Amino acid sequence: MLSDGTTKTLHDGKQTVKIDDSLVIGPSGRVAGGWLFIKGEAGGPFQTGTLQADGKFQPLGPQNTRGILKSPDGSKVAVTLAAGKGKTKVLVLDVATRKEIASVTLPHQTTVLWAWNQAGLWFGEDYKVGAQPLLWQPGQGQPVQLTIPGFDLGLEGATDSDKVQVVTRTNKGESWCMKLGSAQGTGFAVDRQYCGSGGRAFYPVVSPDGRTMVHPGSSLSADSRTEVQPQPVVIDVATGKATKLRLPRPISDLPAPVFEDDTHLLFTGTGLRDKQPPKTPPSIGPDGSPVTAGISVIRCDVTSGDCKLVFTTPTGVRIKLGRP
Repeated sequence: MLSDGTTKTLHDGKQTVKIDDSLVIGPSGRVAGGWLFIKGEAGGPFQTGTLQADGKFQPLGPQNTRGILKSPDGSKVAVTLAAGKGKTKVLVLDVATRKEIASVTLPHQTTVLWAWNQAGLWFGEDYKVGAQPLLWQPGQGQPVQLTIPGFDLGLEGATDSDKVQVVTRTNKGESWCMKLGSAQGTGFAVDRQYCGSGGRAFYPVVSPDGRTMVHPGSSLSADSRTEVQPQPVVIDVATGKATKLRLPRPISDLPAPVFEDDTHLLFTGTGLRDKQPPKTPPSIGPDGSPVTAGISVIRCDVTSGDCKLVFTTPTGVRIKLGRP
């Protein structure tokens, strides 16, 4: 998605669709007939739905649902809905018929949807220290409560497999491990782990086939006091080999990189933030936000560690990448 401060445009292959300002969250993936967004107006309800190729928005499910997650084949969508009395419902909607086909009610004030892959739908209680993930196959009974020691409320799904990647922490959060594996009963069978230290946050990703883990590094030093250059590392799950990515220019750790396919990773980092305030105030764009310099898009081959600059957006044009 590209935005110049006046117009937002979705680009998917050769298709381009103008995005109305009322579409406030998304795109959250491609499904049959369009792309997932949440529509909202000031003071009004929010509505999940699909932006179609002709630019029209088609509602999907009830109003005020949260957290959009599509099924691996794009035929279904999961959302959450407040159910009152400290509970939420996870609803599964059929995109073709626009009807609810499965649901489960959870004793959580809020629920986060983490991933949906061949193992099922992974979710858990949001903003709850010590919460553990649940795994559910919609329409097949109740969710299974898993137990992952040290689970740090982060889970990334390998969409084309039954594998997920989690982060665990010990030693009061100072020691961490990225672990890739799969559910085994109520436990978690680990195929590969990559560990380090430091309490700073980081945002790992995993390839769609579950064969490559990515530690993107952090823009903060171990004591969280100094901004540093992140050094992304990719880990081959089969061998455990860790390879540093050779980026052509400095980047920040956010936004998180996106897998273009199983072996190519895209970064849209804007570089480290200036340590001193600018001498002149930044220009302000039509939407009221500062005009940014061009944003670099970098493609890395995770099998070799080689990276190259693909293109840089024009000044003032922002970009958001996502897997379809």
